[in-house]
This record gives sequence, structure tokens and C-alpha cells, in this order.
Amino acid sequence: MKDFRIHGLRHTFASYLAMGGANTRTIQELLGHKGTRMTLRYSHLSHAHLREAVENIQKPSPQEEKKEEGQGANWCHIFVTVGNLTGGSVS
Repeated sequence: MKDFRIHGLRHTFASYLAMGGANTRTIQELLGHKGTRMTLRYSHLSHAHLREAVENIQKPSPQEEKKEEGQGANWCHIFVTVGNLTGGSVS
């Protein structure tokens, strides 16, 4: 394996913990970091993980959509984010 370094396993460990649902504080403790800032530098979320998180958002029911009328800016931000993660295709 080219460019392999043992230290890279710390990044992999932190990333897998984060994508597995471990909270930042737990990952911080396991890696022995003093603060969460360094932990966030070690924890990388894959594009597939981010895309899956967005896909898990449930569309609001017609009743909820009616209640949320006038809050379009919030949904607009979500759809822009989804578009960025899915390469522009939003369903």
C-alpha cells in the first residue's frame, strides 16, 4: 500500500466512530484529545454517509406543509444542500 502511515488509522478510527453514531465527546475521549476541535479534524464523514443522512429526511405530510407555509427559506436551504450532495438531483 502506497503512502500508508500508522497515524492514518487514527483518522480512520475516528471517522468510523463518527459515522457509526458515536458523539464527538466519546471520540475525543477515545483518541485522548484535550478538546473537540482536534477531534473534529480527525473525524471525516464520507459523501455516502452525508447523502444517506439527507435521504433519511422524511418529507412533510400535506398538513405539515400547510403549517410550515411562510417558512420556505428553511426548506430552500435544505434543498440546496441536498442538491450539492446528490450532484444536483433533488427528488
